[in-house]
Amino acid sequence: MAKQKPFETSGNYDNTMAGSFVLEPTFWDGINVRETIESIAMAIVLAMTFKTLQAEAYIIPTGSMAPTLMGQHVEVACSDCDYYFQVGATAEGPSGRVPRGANQSIDKYRLHKVRCPLTFEIRELARVGATLPKDANGQPIMPQANDESFAGDRIVVSKLEHLWREPQRWDVIVFKYPGAAKANYIKRLVGLPGESLTINNGDVYTQATDTLDANLPRTQTIARKPPGKLAKIAIPVQDSYYFSSAMRKAGMPPSWIPDGTRQLNSPGPSWHEKCVAETQWKVQADGDEPATYALAAPANPNGQYDWLRFRHMVPRQAHWQAVRSGEPLPTDYIDSPGHLVTDYYCYNDGMMYADTAESHNWDFSRFGGNWVGDLVMEAEVTVGPQGTLALDAVEGGVHFLCEIDVATGQATLSSKVSAEGVTVRFADQTSLDDSKNASLQFETPLKGAGSYQIRYANCDDRIYLWIDDQEVEIPGEGCYVRSGQLTPYYDDQDYGDARPLGVGFQGGELSIERLKVFRDFYYLGRNDFNVATLSSLRDRSGAGVSRSRMLQYYESPIHWGSPEFREWFEGFDQNLPLKWGDEAYKLTEDQFFPMGDNSPQSEDARKWQAPNYVERRFMIGRALMVYWPHTWNSPLYWPNFNRMRIIH
Repeated sequence: MAKQKPFETSGNYDNTMAGSFVLEPTFWDGINVRETIESIAMAIVLAMTFKTLQAEAYIIPTGSMAPTLMGQHVEVACSDCDYYFQVGATAEGPSGRVPRGANQSIDKYRLHKVRCPLTFEIRELARVGATLPKDANGQPIMPQANDESFAGDRIVVSKLEHLWREPQRWDVIVFKYPGAAKANYIKRLVGLPGESLTINNGDVYTQATDTLDANLPRTQTIARKPPGKLAKIAIPVQDSYYFSSAMRKAGMPPSWIPDGTRQLNSPGPSWHEKCVAETQWKVQADGDEPATYALAAPANPNGQYDWLRFRHMVPRQAHWQAVRSGEPLPTDYIDSPGHLVTDYYCYNDGMMYADTAESHNWDFSRFGGNWVGDLVMEAEVTVGPQGTLALDAVEGGVHFLCEIDVATGQATLSSKVSAEGVTVRFADQTSLDDSKNASLQFETPLKGAGSYQIRYANCDDRIYLWIDDQEVEIPGEGCYVRSGQLTPYYDDQDYGDARPLGVGFQGGELSIERLKVFRDFYYLGRNDFNVATLSSLRDRSGAGVSRSRMLQYYESPIHWGSPEFREWFEGFDQNLPLKWGDEAYKLTEDQFFPMGDNSPQSEDARKWQAPNYVERRFMIGRALMVYWPHTWNSPLYWPNFNRMRIIH
């Protein structure tokens, strides 16, 4: 399948949801007409019966819930990969708090540049009244109507539901702000009445306030997301359909590469010879076509898997400047084992005209400051009648390996520990085998030859598996108990967290047409806002780590075992008790704790000077759906119907 061009549809899905295709603005080409008609009908019915149903409509002004819900924003197609994404523009909206200069030809607080979350290429917007960007021939690009910002999502809120249904954790709720009850806020409900809540390494932990036990193990208190919720809210990191043709021409391999021989640094004129020549994989990644992968019988003669592994690579501005100048990418960059996935938010990564003088620091000032080990992968696979499909998710030097016998559908989930001082067992197990590896047996609907959509996740100390968008039941819900320090891992024999996801096969035929990667939310704690990096990492003195130092290490796996790097993660030792003292948020009866999905830029209960909770009497209701999308500037008054959807 060829890459999508700007303003073409590739499906009926929204790119803010895991398991989806890209959000696109056109209507007729490829759209699911039935779902759209049903959404429009639902909006009309709700509009006509607001008073009867006690439902109410709101417009989102800010990006505190992005990418789940958008405030004032711009919608951009990447000029190189054609991926469609959104960047916040709150200052341009009616709620913008930045004064605008009446005599300025351009407003310095308008968005000027944005960055694609998949290729990290920077695009300059062509906006009325601003200096216009130039095309490849040096000619100014005329102002683009759709480069102007759009109003936030319009949502419908159920105001009666809480009368018969108690608010649930992870619901998206609307409430009166406790510090000014005339202001309505929208956030995700995380803490429930009678709980104490604390945050560590991006995860949420809760336990009953009246029986608070400061020594209770982490695994007994972690708040896990339901599978249906996680599948909808995970944040996109990579999609094999959307790639940089320019980077590919400069020698950049695809994000998923064969890993059978570890010959990445061997001599060769191209990445293909370096990565593929000695494996069973046939990789097609030429020109403007998305990469496809095929593995044909005979099986690996050693009875081992042939692996594809995900390598996250973040090009910097210097890399893009070299590519645009016709220069090859540096060898040390192309041959890197891989970078860590971080809590990067594309929505927050817009540069205003006022920021232009700081553009040389853009790399270090805006990239995520926290390693995210909670990842989700998707693959569209076609298998023959026999063989074993393997799915691997790595976190902190532990491989969570799911092996599925294609002929029978039987699956084995096991943990393989590479890091020293670490053990893992699944919740249903009471002991480990001699190798300190745990395993579970269960059945899956992946049985026999055919095409399947696979989604596999390691989030919140739980393993999730979906086949064709249906959750697979794993004993003990796939929950596991981990001990030891949680630190990124890499050595000469194991790529570890430098290749955190893998798809392998043995004993038959396999082809893959599409691979995608998502990450879970990373919630910042109370004290993480006190450092410029918005990071949970601390040195031995308790001070925040500098952004430049942090990113240097995030991109250098060879340094992950160093004492300095491991020191930064000492607060994430799974054997240490959590901080249930002053750093915890304690709730009593009829008190709720909300947080925004856009954790670095959400003014929520973590930051309020007012009480750090919402009383039940201030609750308005649960957000149900985006009922009417913004209209496009061109064509005029043409609604962006693809954003009409249920809110998860």
